[in-house]
Amino acid sequence: MFEVFPAIKYKQDLIQKIYGEIKMIQGNCTHVGLTGKFKGDTGNYCKSDDSYWVEFKCLNCGKQWMEDQEEVSSKYSKEGISYLKV
Repeated sequence: MFEVFPAIKYKQDLIQKIYGEIKMIQGNCTHVGLTGKFKGDTGNYCKSDDSYWVEFKCLNCGKQWMEDQEEVSSKYSKEGISYLKV
């Protein structure tokens, strides 16, 4: 009789291993093929609750992340990283 739990556990372990390898590859990527989508949450009752961010995606490694718009302009111009605005 085939036990389900060991088979599932094996697959879960394999997924974790592959996920770790992907994270390592993404961590070493220079993100040259980068896109950025500017987003915002405005119209809040209190203006100080409004927020603006950029959703980045690297076309080379597939990594996706978000950063504050205020930090993005200074950070990426200093580091010389360009990104395609979408």
